[in-house]
Amino acid sequence: MARATQNVRKSGRRHPFATVALVAVGLLVTGAAYAGFSQTSATAEIDLNSASTISEGEKLFGANCATCHGAGAQGTKDGPSLVGAGAASVNFQVGTGRMPLAFQGPQGMVKPKQFSEEQTLQMAAYVASLAPGPGLPETRYLKGDGDVAAGGELFRINCAMCHNVAAAGGALTQGKMARNSPGSPPRTFTRQW
Repeated sequence: MARATQNVRKSGRRHPFATVALVAVGLLVTGAAYAGFSQTSATAEIDLNSASTISEGEKLFGANCATCHGAGAQGTKDGPSLVGAGAASVNFQVGTGRMPLAFQGPQGMVKPKQFSEEQTLQMAAYVASLAPGPGLPETRYLKGDGDVAAGGELFRINCAMCHNVAAAGGALTQGKMARNSPGSPPRTFTRQW
């Protein structure tokens, strides 16, 4: 009788690796779904001059930015005018998580991004439609295969006054801080010359 009970228990038990296999399959499916989603959203082609993109950007701006920057991005006592700021500025500020601000202070701190790449580009298109300003750099400027000596010269002329010659960052006026520059993503230093 004792033997029959033992056989029932053995046949009802799972293999020791069944739980591991189940978790692994779940992780693979979740990872594949996430990779597919993030790849499609990251490579989305957006025409910054299309009326629908600008319209969507205006809606996002009105719901998330107008409180501080005003309904027409004209500025308020809480935020500067963005007329003429251009798409590059919006793409940088929103795309790095600095905007919208978590709290009022001398400068926006980097935090997790609130908007997708597509939404960021839509807002950039809206602000760019208000007045001419710096546009997004062409892809060829983002490859990182440029002339290092010329880039160093441009950095010393345009950036070193805040980030210092060694790109170590430092204190600025009115409580602001220039961050340490080495290892920054390419979008940080892109500018059309």
